[in-house]
Amino acid sequence: MVDWIGEFSVWVIALLILTGFVAGYIDAIAGGGGMIQTLALLMTGLPAVNVIATNKMASIAGTSIAVFKYARAKQIPWRLVGYCALPCLLAAALGSQLVMLFADAVIVTLLILCIPFALVVMMKKPKRLSQVDTPASTATADPIAVDPITNKPLTAKQLRRRAALLLSPIAFYDGLIGPGTGAYMAIAGNRGLGLRFLTGTGLAKPLNLCTNLGSVVVFVIAGKIVWAIAIPMAIASMFGAYIGSHSAIKYGDGFIKKVIVGMLLLMLAVNLIKLVLN
Repeated sequence: MVDWIGEFSVWVIALLILTGFVAGYIDAIAGGGGMIQTLALLMTGLPAVNVIATNKMASIAGTSIAVFKYARAKQIPWRLVGYCALPCLLAAALGSQLVMLFADAVIVTLLILCIPFALVVMMKKPKRLSQVDTPASTATADPIAVDPITNKPLTAKQLRRRAALLLSPIAFYDGLIGPGTGAYMAIAGNRGLGLRFLTGTGLAKPLNLCTNLGSVVVFVIAGKIVWAIAIPMAIASMFGAYIGSHSAIKYGDGFIKKVIVGMLLLMLAVNLIKLVLN
């Protein structure tokens, strides 16, 4: 593949590394850090597909650290993750295959359409949420979840099926476009399954890692990743994710919700500006 690194100054590389750190921090808390990385990479003049592929590779390292931190804090519902992992991975791989066929304008339009919907869902107060899915229970079994519509507890079977149905389309979006996937998965866990935001984020992190892996395999085979940029950004993302996941676990649901809303608003504003300028 083409070696792009010679086209960039030291300052551009330094800015991309800083961007990787900030993106890793935000991604570990709420998701959406990929938007920051995507915008920074687009400014370098790389083709859109190379930007998406390089962003995915850089994100994997940070997401891995976040998974490690959430797992140590016993905030990951592993049984539920195991049930959803394969369909999410396959959906992401399919999305990555399709994105290489789409024009940039189509991708931006899809991205803009998704963000207002997520904001509306976030702002709508659910009738009741499960608050009893403690760290110990989520680590060793399926978390206790409540149907946000009927207010009735979900059985383990209902929870797994609903989680797979809700999260697989988001995984497809991750492979297709990407930015905001962690936030969308956390929202789906909170509003769709009645989980706490911390538990929903704990569910999102390993699944997001699966979707990133599915996409990266496709992009590696296609030769779309700019490794000279992806590797230093990945290292910076790891440090950011370590600090970000610590903040999320320490400050809990309220902090996570604020960061998610902030990231969605930022993503919406940036993409509307891009649409107007283009």
